[in-house]
Amino acid sequence: MLLSQIRNKYPFVFYLCQMKYIFFTTIILLTINVSAQDLHSIDSLQKTLDKFEADKKQSGSKFNPINDSIKAEILHDLGEQYLGVNPDKAMDYANQCFNVSKKIEYKTGIADAYNLIGIVSENHGNYKAALEYFKKTLSIFQETGNKHGIALMYNNIGVIHDDHGDRNEALKNYTNSLTIRNELNDKEGITECYNNIGIVYEEQGNYDEALKNQMDGLAIRIEMGDKNGQASSLICIGNIYDDKNNDSAALANYSEALKLSEISGNKIYLGAIYNNIGKIYIKQEKFDEALINIR
Repeated sequence: MLLSQIRNKYPFVFYLCQMKYIFFTTIILLTINVSAQDLHSIDSLQKTLDKFEADKKQSGSKFNPINDSIKAEILHDLGEQYLGVNPDKAMDYANQCFNVSKKIEYKTGIADAYNLIGIVSENHGNYKAALEYFKKTLSIFQETGNKHGIALMYNNIGVIHDDHGDRNEALKNYTNSLTIRNELNDKEGITECYNNIGIVYEEQGNYDEALKNQMDGLAIRIEMGDKNGQASSLICIGNIYDDKNNDSAALANYSEALKLSEISGNKIYLGAIYNNIGKIYIKQEKFDEALINIR
């Protein structure tokens, strides 16, 4: 089948094959899929909030306002759960969390609320607001010495800069996050940083550095036994080899990622891998093989 024929017969498939699925570790706490467990968590959290309010009312004047920090945490958790269900509700709970926390000067609650507002803003495409709230969150975490929170915020700020094409600022923030995560021996966080740094280098055309970072992340994920993480790293490595027009190396890494994703049953990864493989076969004008892989 000629290239023009596959274009005409399968226009949508051809478009998919021209795309490359790149895996970003995006904004921290970003919820993509909604499951029955998420909805159960919302119901459970709402019951916890209702019980808290009932106990507070029963306590009357004996209630210590500082205990409203518990309410702030519940409101934050509800907002987090609603990210993938109803972003507007997520924003509402984030604002409630902020108001309760501000009233009792609960800095952790204020920071959590700012971060949640930043995530919803980013999801709505309001990157300027997202960056502003992430910087506010970072400032509070720096003030309170919360290193884990600082690392998360450097990541989130890096994502915003990356989305806007400011690769140098993205690299600076991802590297700051990596430094802190190394101090904390946060292996999962370290691999996320290597992934993000590797993708930025790939975008810049610095394939040697991109491969180095993705390989470093892959080694840790193998050590951790993180099958999904390994598949993600292998997809990214395959993408880099594809950029370098090293089809055999790209296909080898996609194939390894495919095996791991079939074991874990990760349908998102499987779809991405099949389409990336299909893209390579179209480039090689092996159209029958391409069609087998398009999912």
